[in-house]
Parts: sequence; structure tokens; C-alpha cells
Amino acid sequence: MPGNHQSRSRPSVATPVPDVARDRLKAKTLAGIGWQAIARALTMVLQMISSTVVARNLSSSDVGLVGFANIFTGFLSRFSYFGLDSAIVQRKRLDGRVTFTAFTLKAGLGAVAFLAALLFAPLARVLIGHDEAGAVVVVLSTTFVLNTFAFLPTSLLTRALDYRRLMFVSASSALARFALLITLVLLGFRYWSIVIADVGATLISVIILNVVHPVALRLHWTGPQRGM
Repeated sequence: MPGNHQSRSRPSVATPVPDVARDRLKAKTLAGIGWQAIARALTMVLQMISSTVVARNLSSSDVGLVGFANIFTGFLSRFSYFGLDSAIVQRKRLDGRVTFTAFTLKAGLGAVAFLAALLFAPLARVLIGHDEAGAVVVVLSTTFVLNTFAFLPTSLLTRALDYRRLMFVSASSALARFALLITLVLLGFRYWSIVIADVGATLISVIILNVVHPVALRLHWTGPQRGM
């Protein structure tokens, strides 16, 4: 019969294709958890040692002065990002227009936070009753300006799930703060030891971030467009 000469078609069997992208994402996520755990463990150990040195060498008024200043700067820091870092990390597509606009916004927010600290500085002296309270607030607030230059490298490294480099930066910053703090405390710089160590660690973090992940920085503004 003619039907006997017709070849029967074999049912197609789907060959399982490994999801390479998903496997890479899982690997990066697991590696990120490990790197973050290492960085946090190192930071905790260094903080425990430095806190012991500070408690033995600084008075409660010295620590309280810096603590008061940190409360104010910590409050301002909550308004110096406005979710810009999350927007960079979660946005599907990035180009120079977006990153430069985000950097411009961050620079503006950082400048506003620093100016707010300058305005608050005279009041801080009255509230805490310390002649150097205003100066401490102003010096600590310079981190708002410094962190502007860490914004894009940090956001882009987080977006790329490059936690190894982020851990390296975090560990380097923690080590720098530890070394500065211990040295200055033992040299008798009192509360300025904590202030200089905090600002110095931020500066070192910014420098290392821009070395391990250099990013072009430019002030540029592009408003929202239709279809975006």
C-alpha cells in the first residue's frame, strides 16, 4: 500500500537547555552572601577592639559629643539618597543620560544636606553646651559631599552583583577607620579621633571605589521623557 512507503514522523523530544543566566545569578547571589558575611565579621571584630580602646581612653562627654553629631548627620543621610541607589540598581536599561542625571541629583542632595548641617552647627553648640559641637557636626557632614563620588560606583557594582569588590572596599574602609581611630586616640586627639577616623574612612572608601570601578562623572540633567 502507498501508506507503507510513507515515513512516520517521530515525535520531537524537547532537549532540556540549562538556564545559564539563572545559574550565574544563583552563583553570584551565594557568593555575595559569603563576601558580605566576611566583611561584616571583620567589621564587627574591628569595632569591638576599637570600642574597647575608646572606652578606656575617652571620657563619656567626648563620646557623647560625637554621638550627638552622628544622630543629626544620620538623620540628614536618610534624605541624601531618596532611593536613587535603588533606582540605578533596579532599572532595566541604563545609559549615560540616566547615570549622569542620577549623579546630578545625588550631588544636589548631598550639597543640601551639607548646607543644612552648616545652618544647624550654631544651634548644636547651644543644645549640647559644647564649644566644638558645631565644628564636629560640620566636619562629619563633609561625608555627604564625599559620598556623592561613591554613589555611582557603589550602585553599579551592586547592580552587577560584584560583591567581591564591594567587600574589598568595605574591609579596606573598616581597616582604615580602625587604624586611624586607634592611632589618634593614643595620641590624645580625644573626640576628634572618632570624627577624623570616620571622615578618613569615607574618603578612603571613595578613592578605592573609583579605582576598582572607575565611572565617568558629569553634571547633567535630563527630565522624564514620554515612553520611558
